[in-house]
Parts: sequence; structure tokens; C-alpha cells
Amino acid sequence: MRQLNGPRSYFSGDRKIELLVVTLACLVVADGILTEFLVTRGLGFEANPFLAIWISNDSFLVIKLVGGVLAALMLWDLHRRHFKTTFLVSLCLVIAYTVIVFWNLFSLLLTLS
Repeated sequence: MRQLNGPRSYFSGDRKIELLVVTLACLVVADGILTEFLVTRGLGFEANPFLAIWISNDSFLVIKLVGGVLAALMLWDLHRRHFKTTFLVSLCLVIAYTVIVFWNLFSLLLTLS
């Protein structure tokens, strides 16, 4: 009979993927916080037309948080079957969101000075 494993065994895996998906989720949330701050003060705009309608609502950060966590969980689940592809996609997303967060920080510092 097959033994059932708990959440601990599901979330055990490669440390590189773990670091990438946690970093990605944090970057998505940081992007949301910075974007909301810039847009609500008239210092920037949301480039994603699907999220632009939610920026004035309080639900924007919730959507970014849920989206970031769901993306991280999906990548975590995929890494067991397609490690190389998942690693490459995760790395590309982390690089893209790092650029976006630094762009938002640069915009914030530029407008505040």
C-alpha cells in the first residue's frame, strides 16, 4: 500500500527552484506595492491593461499577492516533471520582475527628487 506523504514532502525539493519561486513571489508583491504607490499619487501608470482597472480599488494588492503566490505554486509543481524548463522560466521571470521593480524604484526616486 502506498504511503501518503504530507505537505512537508510535497514542498521538499531543489533549493534553486525554491529560491527562485519565493523571490518571484516577493518581486511580484514589491511591484504591486510600488505601482500602487506611484499610480495613486499620479507619478506613474500601470502598463498592464488588465490590472489598470483594478489599481484604484483596494483589491489591486490582493490580486498581485494571489497572482504571485499562484504563479510560484504552479512553477513549484511543474519543477518535478520539467526541471530544466521550469528553472529557465523561473529565472527569466525573476530577471524580468527585478528589472520592473528597479524601474519602479528609479521612477520613484526620480519623481521625489
